[in-house]
Amino acid sequence: MTTVPADKPISKSDFAYFREVCDQMGSGLIVADEDLRIRYWNRAAEGVISGVNGSLMQGIPVDSIIPEDRRKSFSRLVRAAMDSAQPGEFAISMPNFDGDPREFLSLICPLQAQQKESHWAILTFVDVTKRLAAGAEQQETRTMDALGEMSGAVAHHFNNILGGMVTALDFAEQSDDPQQTKKLIRHMSAALIRASALVNSLLAFSRGESRANDLCDLTELLNELADEVDRMIAGRNIEFQYTPPDLPVWSVPKLQLATILRNVVRNAVEAMLNGGRLTLQVIPSENGVQIAITDTGKGIDPHDRPRIFEPFWTTKSAIGDGSTTATGMGLAVAYGLAKVIGATISVESQANEGARFVITLPRPSPT
Repeated sequence: MTTVPADKPISKSDFAYFREVCDQMGSGLIVADEDLRIRYWNRAAEGVISGVNGSLMQGIPVDSIIPEDRRKSFSRLVRAAMDSAQPGEFAISMPNFDGDPREFLSLICPLQAQQKESHWAILTFVDVTKRLAAGAEQQETRTMDALGEMSGAVAHHFNNILGGMVTALDFAEQSDDPQQTKKLIRHMSAALIRASALVNSLLAFSRGESRANDLCDLTELLNELADEVDRMIAGRNIEFQYTPPDLPVWSVPKLQLATILRNVVRNAVEAMLNGGRLTLQVIPSENGVQIAITDTGKGIDPHDRPRIFEPFWTTKSAIGDGSTTATGMGLAVAYGLAKVIGATISVESQANEGARFVITLPRPSPT
């Protein structure tokens, strides 16, 4: 928190100098009082944010410069920063003075004069449009690289499925045995389900581009996942342990991260055929946050561990013989999507001792 000394009055020359420094800043700067009304607005704020003269804005609610649908949450965050004497951040999309859509990051810093109880706040607005665009281009490149690697493997496996179906159709056409024909039809049905799962794996990438309107709060996403897990394990004799984390607002790409976590959880549930315990744990750190998913299932043999993220590799038996719909793509998709969003995924496991998957998310940054 910034503190203004009360016993050292600022000279007129110093005041003029500091005001000029503020006006020369490239980022928009606003000072709001304890009633959340604007007291000061620098030149950059006039030009970048609203395109109006700052003197006309003095005394009006600070949230009036924010799009109407975000005003309540913005005011709540500013008030929380002032009351707690802790800085905060707020990401917002709004047009500049030319009407062009821009992305801004607002940094909220509490301001208190010594020997006064009331808090003010300094708000800076940084235009991060170009930075976000550059990041989006880098992410698109990573997505296409990952998609290219996976599509080649999918095409090969898809061709094998189609080959098996063609063979089954040939046998069905030549067979006069109704039971044999039914068996072949069941085989083809299972093959079609596996083919559909493969296509959906690719769609997870093609639909997984990170967009501003696809971002959500990490805690909200984890709570939704916990509800989904409760439904997933119903009747499986699996105990689920999860405590909602105490995290600040943490924006994450909803579709991609939800797919990663869902695939890892599904893998853990399928590893506990006779029941067990599933734990979802969130571990924050200075540089990011770890999401640990632990099961008490059959574990992973040390010789198999290096291969668990390979497409089509699976410990589930009978893959490809028509008796299972497993594709061996769940963890491969999770691993690929983790790379796309800049996260990492690792595993700790021993045979017959369960497994612990850890997804590490970097701290979000506009830079």
